[in-house]
Amino acid sequence: MNCENTAMTKKQAAIRLLTADTYLAVLKNSAGSKIWRSAYGLADDRRQNLVRRGELSCAFYVSSILRLFNLLRGVHLTVAGTVADMKRSGWRHLPSSPRQRGLRRGNGRRPRGGARPRPGWVIRWASQKFADGEEHQHLGFYLGRGRAISNRSSTGVPTLHHWTFGTRRGKPVRPIIGLYWHARLDQA
Repeated sequence: MNCENTAMTKKQAAIRLLTADTYLAVLKNSAGSKIWRSAYGLADDRRQNLVRRGELSCAFYVSSILRLFNLLRGVHLTVAGTVADMKRSGWRHLPSSPRQRGLRRGNGRRPRGGARPRPGWVIRWASQKFADGEEHQHLGFYLGRGRAISNRSSTGVPTLHHWTFGTRRGKPVRPIIGLYWHARLDQA
């Protein structure tokens, strides 16, 4: 975060910002916020809301929060741009098997392959077809206990939900195709 991690007055000891705790609180407190509903640009020489009143704001939402905590180099409006920046900024795409890279097994439901997410990890969901025929991938954050938060296209605001949007016939409604972790979240 772009603020001093320590501050001191005559009457108090040094204060150290708990970055990971603050990051998780920001994620939870972002639910229902309308600030990601508008991102303007020129398209065909016309000023347009490029995220269509929040319908396409998932990358804007995720990248803005990651940038706020200096976990990303810039703010993006696309999933592809956000994921590319995450790779350049030290985010690791997690292996599909919990045995790889020392990931432990968990008892809860896990994405295919078994990686068990921790609160604050970024989730990338498979593409879904919109009413207009366009397909879009989706980004959000894992909060723990099978819950996630992501920008909901129908309301244009971040919403709490099941981390796979529920299940149908025992399969995730929206499959997870990527989990991303950053070492700075463990150090803070």
